[in-house]
Amino acid sequence: MKEIPAERFETLRAATLKISIATHNSQDLAELYKKIHEVIDELMPAKNFYIATVNSEQNTISFPYFVDEVDSPDGKTILPEMAIDGTTLTSMVIMKGDTVHFFKGMDESEPGYEELMLVGGDSEEWLGVPLKNSAGEVIGVIVVQRYDAETRNYDQLDVDVLNFVSNQIGLAIELKKREDTLKTSEDKYQALIENLNEMVYAVDRKGNILYVSPSVRRYGYDPESLIGKNVYFLMHQDDIAKFKSMVLEIIRGKIFTVTVRLYDRNRAIHWFQTSNTIRKEGDRLVLYGALTDITERIKIEKDLEISRQKLMEANKTKDNFFSILAHDLKSPFTGILGFSEFLVNDIDELTRDDIIDFAGRINSASKAILELLNNLLDWSRIQSDRLEFSPTKVNVDRLMFNINNVLVPTTYQKNLEYLTEIEENIDVYADKSMLETILRNLISNAVKFTPKDGSIIVSGEKEGEFFRFTVSDSGVGMSPETIEKLYDVNVLMTKLSTENEKGTGLGFILCNEFVKRHGGTLTVESIEGEGSTFSFTIPLYSPEKHGTD
Repeated sequence: MKEIPAERFETLRAATLKISIATHNSQDLAELYKKIHEVIDELMPAKNFYIATVNSEQNTISFPYFVDEVDSPDGKTILPEMAIDGTTLTSMVIMKGDTVHFFKGMDESEPGYEELMLVGGDSEEWLGVPLKNSAGEVIGVIVVQRYDAETRNYDQLDVDVLNFVSNQIGLAIELKKREDTLKTSEDKYQALIENLNEMVYAVDRKGNILYVSPSVRRYGYDPESLIGKNVYFLMHQDDIAKFKSMVLEIIRGKIFTVTVRLYDRNRAIHWFQTSNTIRKEGDRLVLYGALTDITERIKIEKDLEISRQKLMEANKTKDNFFSILAHDLKSPFTGILGFSEFLVNDIDELTRDDIIDFAGRINSASKAILELLNNLLDWSRIQSDRLEFSPTKVNVDRLMFNINNVLVPTTYQKNLEYLTEIEENIDVYADKSMLETILRNLISNAVKFTPKDGSIIVSGEKEGEFFRFTVSDSGVGMSPETIEKLYDVNVLMTKLSTENEKGTGLGFILCNEFVKRHGGTLTVESIEGEGSTFSFTIPLYSPEKHGTD
C-alpha cells in the first residue's frame, strides 16, 4: 500500500467519520448506500458507482444500489440477480476475495480472464473492491468505473483508499442489516401484539401494571393511562383472591390458567382466561400474562346449559304428559269398547232405553277423547312453535252466540243455570280460534265440575285497554295447592268431575298459553266445595292501533 499523503489522509479520516455517522443516522440501508456513494465521490471519481451484495444461500449477487450514466441514465434501471460463477467482474471480486482493477483494452485471454463476460456499457476503467463482515466473509462489492477519457484514471492510491474504506463500509452495511432485521422483527412483533385477540400484560408482585398491549383499547382504555395503576381496580372483587392465590402458586413453580372477570371502561364485565409466568428482573418479580376474552364462550356455555335444562324439563313434561294421557285415554276407550261390545253381541236382548243409554255413553266418551286429542294437537304445536297467531277484529256477541249454541245444551243434562252478563257491541283484537278455544275450555270445565242444579255465569266488561272475560261456577272448587299446580305443565294431573269424567289440566295450560299470546293474564280464584272463578284479559280492538278491518 502506498503511503497516503497527509492532505488525502485527512480527507480519508473525515470520510471514515462520515461513514460512521451515516451508519448511525440512516433510517435504512437504501439511505446508507446513498451516503456511502457521496463519501466515495469526495475521495475519487464516482459518477458511476454501485454496491452489490451476496446472497450466500442462492449463490447469487443482487444490486441494491446502482448509479450509472450509461446503463441507468434515468436512475431507475434495476439490474437482475446474477450467479456467482466468475464470468463477471463483480463475481470475480467475490470469488477471489480481492480487488479487481480492469482497463479497456486489457487482453481478456490473460490468466484468470479467459471466461470473463463483460456486462453493461463499455467502460474505460472498472475498479471493484470486496466488502467483508466482522468474520472476514465477503458480503458484497463496491464498484467505481468511468466511461470517458477526460475523467482521471484510478491510481494505486485510489485502490488503497477504496480498500481502506471498504473495511468500514462492510462493517457498516453488516451493522445496518442487523439493525434493519431487528427493526423488522420488532415491527412484526409489535404488529402481532397489536392485532392479537389476547391482551399481553406485565404486573409487579403488588399488582401494579408495568405494561399492557394496545389491544386493551378494545375495552375503552388507553394503554399508557393504565401504567402504574393497580390491576385489581379492573378486576371483579370476587376474583381478586383467586388471582392472588394463582400468583403465589406460580411463584412456587406451578403453571395453570385461571378465569377472571375484568371491567371495561364503562364497567361492563368481560370474562377472561389468563395464563402467566414469573420472571425475576433485578430485585423484583414480574408477572407476565396473556388474557384471552372468553365472554362469548361463557355466554354460549350458559345458553347451552339453559337449553339443556329446558330440554330436560321438556322431556320430563313429555314423559309425565304421555303417562297421564295414556291413563286418561284408557278409561273412555274402555267404556266405548265395553258398551259397543254389548251392542254388537247382545243388541237383540237390549231394550230401546238400554240402546239409547249405551249410545249416549259411547258418544260422551268419544267427545272426551276428541277434546283430549284436540288439546294434545294444540299443545304439540305450541311446544314446536308451529301454532299460528293471527289476531284480528272479533265481535264478542257473535263469538258467544256460536259458543252458546254448542255448550248450552250440555247444561240441560245437569239442570244447570247458565247466565251470560257480557257488555254488548264489544270488539276485541284476538286470534278468533284461540279465543274460542279459551272460552269453550273454561265453560266446558265449569259444566264438568259443577254438580246438578248448580249455576254458571259468563260475564265480560271493559278494563282499560283490555276486555275481561270471567267464568264463574258453583262447582266442587279447588284447594290453593291445586290452583298452583294448574300453571305448571310439569304437574299435569287427573281430577274427577261430578260425573266421574277425568281432566288432565292440559286444557287450562293451553288457555294460559293462548291468553299470554294476546298479552293478557289468566287468573283463578276458588274455594273447595263452593266453586271457582276463571278470569282473563284480551286487548280491546282499536282502529287507531290495529287498523281498520
